[in-house]
Amino acid sequence: MQQPVLSVEQLNVSVQTANGWCPIVRDLSIEVAAGETLCLVGESGCGKSLTALAIMRLLPRGARIDSGRISLGGVDLAALDEPALRHVRGRDLAMIFQEPMTSLNPVMTIGDQITEGVQRHEGVSSAAARARALELFNKVRIPDPQRRLAAYPHQLSGGMRQRVMIAMALACRPRLLLADEPTTALDVTIQAQILEMMAELRAEIGTAIVFITHDLGVVAEIADRVAVLYAGKIVEQTDVVSLFDNACHPYTRGLMRSIPRLSRQAGGAVVDRLTEIKGTVPAPIAVPAGCAFSPRCALATEQCAAEPFAEPLAPSHLVACWHPEIAAVAANAGPAR
Repeated sequence: MQQPVLSVEQLNVSVQTANGWCPIVRDLSIEVAAGETLCLVGESGCGKSLTALAIMRLLPRGARIDSGRISLGGVDLAALDEPALRHVRGRDLAMIFQEPMTSLNPVMTIGDQITEGVQRHEGVSSAAARARALELFNKVRIPDPQRRLAAYPHQLSGGMRQRVMIAMALACRPRLLLADEPTTALDVTIQAQILEMMAELRAEIGTAIVFITHDLGVVAEIADRVAVLYAGKIVEQTDVVSLFDNACHPYTRGLMRSIPRLSRQAGGAVVDRLTEIKGTVPAPIAVPAGCAFSPRCALATEQCAAEPFAEPLAPSHLVACWHPEIAAVAANAGPAR
């Protein structure tokens, strides 16, 4: 892989509870190159969004970075003070949040919200910033862009607001874009349009993207590489083709089996019964010792009482599991059902 735009090394994030600080993200390491999309995948509560907020240095009150390095183009974001961060956010680093209605300022017009960042970071005139906003609205396929600039967030649909958020995030052509489930609340048609648009903009601008999702269909559509999180820790990381062809961690295999599939029968196509992953993701204060997935894993042995290290099973394919070969054999024994 070429020199990474983003390099996160051994990131640990915790939140404050009544009993002290509780680890949420544990020893997370990822890299993303220019023009590349890395998808962070996992069930709700596995630490995906908190990872993105830690990279942005926008952790909520009661959460903190305990250790680790977050390097953006060689600059450690974890070591920057707030004035320096304000200079980086929006210009070099931007984020698309999951819910655009609560991320946009309800008392400012859409146009003012976009041009404000452009003027602040690039020092251009209001006319030049407005021209940039119109150009972006055309890129993200917002109809009648001149009129939309004067609109307020509540006057736009959910899909339109999400396009505005994407335009705002790309306004200063950032080197890194964090997208936190940006298509979750949208219908499938709008979702497909936004994914296609993000791929086009990535190719045109060369922005690196960290895309957070729980939808493996979206992963197949947009990812170059994938990191699977469970209980705040990466359990498998590889390129998207290898993930779908030969996922080796039992948790990843469980996610694959949860994808709806059609079977052809005499009466026509029917949806196969989904195979559930028994149990639930442990609460952060109750993560078991050793492999956190072992209480839900059919392959667990006494060895899983010790925490596994991420080992390379193939070039660029890391798996944190004591029995990855067993999982791979099970995966290749027949279709996941």
